[in-house]
Parts: sequence; structure tokens; C-alpha cells
Amino acid sequence: MIDTDELAKRNAGFADGGSFANLKLMPSGSLTVIGCVDPRVDPSDVLGLKLGEAAMIRNVGGRVTPATLRTLEMLSKVVQARTGGPRPGDVHYAVLHHTDCGITDLAAFPELLADYFEAPAGDLDAKAVTDPVAAVRVDVEILKQKLPAGAFVSGLVYDVATGHIDVVVPPTRVEHDAARRLRPARPPWARGLYRELHSWPVVSTGRHFLACATTTGTRRPRRRGQRLAPRRDRLSTR
Repeated sequence: MIDTDELAKRNAGFADGGSFANLKLMPSGSLTVIGCVDPRVDPSDVLGLKLGEAAMIRNVGGRVTPATLRTLEMLSKVVQARTGGPRPGDVHYAVLHHTDCGITDLAAFPELLADYFEAPAGDLDAKAVTDPVAAVRVDVEILKQKLPAGAFVSGLVYDVATGHIDVVVPPTRVEHDAARRLRPARPPWARGLYRELHSWPVVSTGRHFLACATTTGTRRPRRRGQRLAPRRDRLSTR
């Protein structure tokens, strides 16, 4: 067992080295790694990262869970508080999974995994917990849907037997359909009504545009100042 005396001794050696001096809160490599808690898969060692180059989020399996997304949201608020806005420049989020991961043993405990992923047990197959290659693709797709446009996302799988990583998903820039994201969703009950209202023709009488309702082929133009009361048989709230 490594006790606190040993930890203090090792920390003294670290402090004497001075590698911590003048480091900034923001990772100098503009990199965030989401990895597993497995002691064989420390991202700093596996990826050769220096102190201060990357932020690390580690959990069981290195999975992008709702808790992971909440952590990323909190980190984004820290960045805003420190810089007054989003992190400048390109930002890279790397998901690091690995072979022989202990999360595969949890497949026998679906209730536990359902709590972990905050998802119904029936949806666990989509999480691919027994296949690190498929799982890293799943998590990359989640990040692509949740991260702001312009960020880069990649997926890596580390082989604990060879020490090498496989780049399953090369760095991919997050892109969103801005118009679709900003367009407010209509409630289901209003969709039929929306279609009906936008199917009414618009006619012009001089300087004024008036709405008309079409019923059985007959147009009923609205007189100026008159409120149009559409017939019940022309409205739908499906």
C-alpha cells in the first residue's frame, strides 16, 4: 500500500522539479481528454501529455454520460468566468477508451448501468459497453450533438497489450444547422393548426393585404376592421 508518507515524499520530488510553475488554468494544448479510471490508462502517460497541456475527465469506461456533459458545462462556465467568453481558438475533445476495460464486466448488471447512463435498461445495447471501438463512436456522436459548433471531437482506443492507440474517429469539427437549432419547436397540438393557417391564401386589395379562408372552393375576404372567425371544419389541432 502507498501511504501518505510515500505520497508526501514523491510530492517533494515533484515540487523540487518546478514543472508546476507559471501554469495557467486553461490547458495549454486546448485539449480535454475523457478517459477511464483504469490505472493502466492514465491519459498523461498513454498520450505523453505534459502537466498543464490538457484537462482530464475520468470515469468508469471513459464514457460520455449525462454526468460527463454536466461536468463539461461547468467547465465552460469556469472558462467564461476567467476569460469573459468562450475559450479562444480551436478546442479538441478526445474520448479515450481501451481494451480489457472493466466496464465490460458490468454488462451483467443492467440496473447499475442504467443508473450510470441515466437511461432505460432496454436502451443499453446502444451504449455498446462490450465493444470499445463501437462505444467510442457512440460517445463521439453524443459530443458532436452537445458541444458548441467549431469544437473538434475525436475517438481513440488504447490497446493495453501493445501500448498503442488506434484513432477510431479522427478530429472532426462540430457543425450544427444554426437555423434549425434556433427555430423554436412547435408543440404537437399546434402543428395541424400551423399547417392550416399557412395554407390560407393571401389577397391584395389596393394597399392592404387581407387573409382569406378557403372553404369548399369559396373565398371569403375579410373587410377592413372585421375579425375573421374561421369555420370549425377548417381548423385542426392535430
